[in-house]
Amino acid sequence: MILNWRRIKKLTCCLIFLLFVTLASFQANRGHAYVMPAEQLAELMAMNFSQINTLFITQSTTMKDQEEDTLVNEQIWLSVPDLFHTTTPDQGTKRAVVPDMAYRQLLMGGTKERYEQIFFWMGIDLQSVVFTRLDGIVAYRLGKEDAESPKIYIEKKRFLPLLVEYRVSSDPGDDLISVRFSDYKELENGWYPSLISYSSGTTLLETYLIKNIQTNILVNTSLMSSSGIEFSPLEEIYGRDTENPLTEGTEQEVAASPEAQAMNSDGTEESEQEKIEDIRLRDIINSFQEKYQ
Repeated sequence: MILNWRRIKKLTCCLIFLLFVTLASFQANRGHAYVMPAEQLAELMAMNFSQINTLFITQSTTMKDQEEDTLVNEQIWLSVPDLFHTTTPDQGTKRAVVPDMAYRQLLMGGTKERYEQIFFWMGIDLQSVVFTRLDGIVAYRLGKEDAESPKIYIEKKRFLPLLVEYRVSSDPGDDLISVRFSDYKELENGWYPSLISYSSGTTLLETYLIKNIQTNILVNTSLMSSSGIEFSPLEEIYGRDTENPLTEGTEQEVAASPEAQAMNSDGTEESEQEKIEDIRLRDIINSFQEKYQ
C-alpha cells in the first residue's frame, strides 16, 4: 500500500511538471506573432484613406493654457499632397502662429509610397517594426522604442494610426510632437478620428473635437499653405532597390515587445502563425477593394 502511494505521488508530480511545461510552451508560442514589414503596413493603412483627396472639417479647438483654456471653432480645408487653410469664421480669436498640419496628411490621400515618404520626413525608422500594445490596443509600432525617437502606432485590427510622434524641425534637441487619434468614425469613403490631441513633449497644447467632415469637395488651393513635408524619392528613403527595399543592406528590425514576440523560435521563414496572418490580411485587402472600388 505504501509502495502504491509513493508511485501515485511520483506520477502526480510528473503530471504537474508536464502540465507546467505545456502551459509555459503555450504562453511562449502565443507571443510568436507575425510582424509584417513597414511597406506592407503603409499599404494597408493607405487603403483606409486612398479615396480621400480633399477635406473640409469643422472642429471645436481647445487651446490649453496654464491660466485658462481657450475654446474656438475652426474650419480647415485640406488637400493632397500637403496643403491646408484654416479660419475662425465667427470669433475674433486668431492663432498667433500657423498651426502644424503635417500629421493631418496621414488621414487622407493614402498610397503606400506617399506614406513611406511622410514617415521618412517625420524621422520614423522604417527598418524598426514591432508588434506591441498602446493603451491596451494591439498595434504595430514603426520606429524605435526610446522616448526621443519618432514613431507611429498603427492599430492591428483596422490599420488605423493611433499615435504619431515626430519633430517639426531637424533639431534633435526639440521636443517631439505627439498626436493621438481617438474614436474613429467610418465615413462613406474612409475613416476619420472624432478626437485629436496635440502635445509637445509631455505638455498637452490643443485638443480637437471634430464636428463635421466633408470629403472630396472642390477647394481653392491658391489660398492654401504647405505643411512643409518633403517627399523624398524612395531610393533615398531605403538606400537600395525600391522594388524590394528590405531584402538587401541593413536587415529590417522585426522585434517583439513583452506582449508579443515577433520572430519564430525555430527560425523558420513561414510559420503556421504567418500563414494564418497572411489569410487574415488577404481577407482585409479583399474587403477594402470591394468597399472602395
